[in-house]
Amino acid sequence: MTVSGPVAGFGSVFVNGVELETPDAVLVTVDGRPADLGSLDVGMRVRVEASQGVDSPTGRAERIDAFHEIRGPVTAPVEGTLPGGTIEVLGQTVRLNDTTVFANLDGGPGTLQPGSFVEVSGLRDVDGSFRATRVCLAAENFADLPDAERELHLTGVVTDVTGNTFRLGGLTVEYTEEALGPGVAAAGGLSQGLAVEVRSAGPLTASGSLSASRVETEARGLEPGTAARLWGVVTAFTSPTDFEVQGHAGAGGADTRYLRGADVPANWAVGRLVEVEGHVDAEGVLVAREVSFELARSVKLQGEVEAGTEGGVTVLGVTVIVNRSTLLRDKRAGIPAFGPALLSPGDRVDVRAFLDGNVPVAARLEREEPREDGRVVLQGPVEIDGTVIVVLGARVDTAAFPGLEVRDADGSLFPTFEDFLAAAAEPGRLVKLRGTRIGAEIEWESAELEVEHRFANEPGVNELRFDLGDD
Repeated sequence: MTVSGPVAGFGSVFVNGVELETPDAVLVTVDGRPADLGSLDVGMRVRVEASQGVDSPTGRAERIDAFHEIRGPVTAPVEGTLPGGTIEVLGQTVRLNDTTVFANLDGGPGTLQPGSFVEVSGLRDVDGSFRATRVCLAAENFADLPDAERELHLTGVVTDVTGNTFRLGGLTVEYTEEALGPGVAAAGGLSQGLAVEVRSAGPLTASGSLSASRVETEARGLEPGTAARLWGVVTAFTSPTDFEVQGHAGAGGADTRYLRGADVPANWAVGRLVEVEGHVDAEGVLVAREVSFELARSVKLQGEVEAGTEGGVTVLGVTVIVNRSTLLRDKRAGIPAFGPALLSPGDRVDVRAFLDGNVPVAARLEREEPREDGRVVLQGPVEIDGTVIVVLGARVDTAAFPGLEVRDADGSLFPTFEDFLAAAAEPGRLVKLRGTRIGAEIEWESAELEVEHRFANEPGVNELRFDLGDD
């Protein structure tokens, strides 16, 4: 079987909801170079070749290849308040969302400056931008890297071929004929729309272009006769039975299970995030056994754990399911094989979850350092019971907090508290409550309506908003 997607956790290695045992002899590479299991991290995009017994819930990894879509300097940083959560690396737009892992970046992406050398894992979207699952600060600048690591790396789609240059996103690439790999020749040479990987001994030239030491086509094939589980964006769509995921042909049939809205043709769109599990036929088509869309993370919990088990965690009165697809990370003690069973009451966590039906399922769970200011956040679908705001069963009686500040989704203040309650009572509304824990009690300070979205890749959904100095 082949499993591709971001690493969600360790113990074994968890990718796309599949638990993969990692024997000592497993072959590991990072960007095509030999590595070991210790080189892997949560959020890294990997492709795993594994064996799996009939009806077995786990697999046994035989080869793990990890990839960085971009490796190079920041060319435009996050500045002040930035709706959309983007940063530019090697001239490429990198989109940061609420499950992006930031490694070696305690201050978050707002601390990155032009020249900061980063590694970006994730997906290339249909518009040429990148959806980051992990951003790692490798060095403050190119000169700080060890000689063996001074390489720029970028994947992308070729545009504007002119003489011995072409463009990848916002970057000009200079090349020689000797730098072109055999895959480029087999594809008929460099041409508009060709997906390539480019490497350079770097740094960028004085004019800001990249001098390529190697240009090769991206390897995309799936082995006929094997099982596969892919996570990516829909790159072409005719119907739920005829589509592409990250350039791989996919097909559904009478026995395909469609989950989380994937059974409705109107929900499909090029660029939609999807997970497809099935087998690869003789023509290389992934015949789907199961197709599932990625849903918007409408539930947000920041606060102290009340209870934790292997299958879930309770925070601020809301219990969230944790499964094999949940991205698990311990920012406090750095435990690699971290999970909810290791949590103790009082541990501080940050949880982002989606609603599968009416059940919150964690997309990300991180244990954090305690906060001296006691700040807590509770966000989810809202019901109004008189003056009580009910979020997934957690009740906040606003009558006890007469100074509660109430805002609409655009940030504007409601004229009266009654106006807020009336708007919050409309079907499909979300509310975000902010407060401060003082001992065993919480002093709620503000309530803000949020716009509800169903799918994770709708414009502006689950993207970060940075305001430097605002926690």
